[in-house]
Amino acid sequence: MQTNVINKVEICGLSKFFTIGVLLLPILNQYVLLVGSFLDLFMLISLTWHLIGSRKLHIRNKTLLLYFVYALLVTLIMCSTYSGITASSLVLKIGRLSLIILVFYLLGSLYFDFDCAYSIYTKIVYIIIASVLIQYIMYVVVGTQTALIIPNTTLNYMSKLSSNVIIGNKLTGRFYRPSSYFIEAAHQAEYVIPWIGLSLYKEDKNNSVKNIIRTLGVTVVLCIGASFTALACCSLIWIVYIFHMLKKSNKSPKYFFLAIIMVLAIIAIVSYLLTIPSIQHQIERKVSSYNDIDTTSSFTLRLLRGFYCFSDLDILHKVFGCGYNGYSYYYSHYGVVTRYIVDESHVSYMSGFFSALCDLGVVGICIYFSFLLPVAIKRTDGCSKILLFVLALLMICSDIFETPVYFIMLLFIISNKYNNDNNAVRSAL
Repeated sequence: MQTNVINKVEICGLSKFFTIGVLLLPILNQYVLLVGSFLDLFMLISLTWHLIGSRKLHIRNKTLLLYFVYALLVTLIMCSTYSGITASSLVLKIGRLSLIILVFYLLGSLYFDFDCAYSIYTKIVYIIIASVLIQYIMYVVVGTQTALIIPNTTLNYMSKLSSNVIIGNKLTGRFYRPSSYFIEAAHQAEYVIPWIGLSLYKEDKNNSVKNIIRTLGVTVVLCIGASFTALACCSLIWIVYIFHMLKKSNKSPKYFFLAIIMVLAIIAIVSYLLTIPSIQHQIERKVSSYNDIDTTSSFTLRLLRGFYCFSDLDILHKVFGCGYNGYSYYYSHYGVVTRYIVDESHVSYMSGFFSALCDLGVVGICIYFSFLLPVAIKRTDGCSKILLFVLALLMICSDIFETPVYFIMLLFIISNKYNNDNNAVRSAL
């Protein structure tokens, strides 16, 4: 009896640590620790805490187990053939990949509390949005440009860049883009966008106009940061939601009128956003990069580079992949050069989808989605489906595969399944 009580306390404590830690990782992991990263530290603590509680690790999902074995074998076999990788680096790759799968795909389904996570996620998003709004008002009213990242630190960004360089750029840039506690406005957008989808569909059954207004307000302030990722993804999410409301209008006319009001409100908001100079500049840059593609445009880096990098792989690596984070070693080993590869350090800057495709190959991607898709599709509340849609959007336009933001979306999808199946949780524990 006493042992059961202790185990419940330990599980509850780990669940809170895991849930809060995952939600803070996108901000914390921007900074470099003396050894490793916050992501590595979080994974080690979570796994150790689980094992100390005398709880075993069981992968009961056969597809997940197949993906685990496949990813490890491909990484071990493919990366061992590259001349630029040492034995110690290969061991670290295998270890990190194992930690990611065990912690986020296995422990995450057990300890990530959906309702608690959504509540904390909402509070963090509100703090971020309030900070962006204050930054924007200070800039418009008194012309002060502010940066809220920690000074005199080393960042997990562009080969361990100093935070002072980023702060200097933000304080003196011609077009100010408020990004609160994030290095870039795009990173801020990647964090908040999944919440927008969650907020709309989690509260959908309550038919709360207040929640729609609140979510629309968050969307507007997020777009003030002039991230093209925010502008594009938020537009698509709201379009999908409006069609969702029109579909529901068969049940009640009020949904039709609500959809019309949302359309008019969005038109008015977009008209205002297009008057902001930084947003005008971002749109002009994207249009010019589309018409005159070169190696420095973000359009090329995020979209076309991934496509051409995958196209340049030989048939073996296209089918089975280059191994976990192995494609940069592949290009270095085989001397592959295209106009979209500036140097080896820039190879990794591509869309998340093509990063995963280069890592895992066609076979690995098929195995991975055969695990993830059924989890989302079987849900009936809409949360997992909209998150899958947001995940697809961000995987196309951002390099988020197996980043902290990616894991947040993944865990909301997985936990949404397990939290509605208490027997599955008990048996897994």
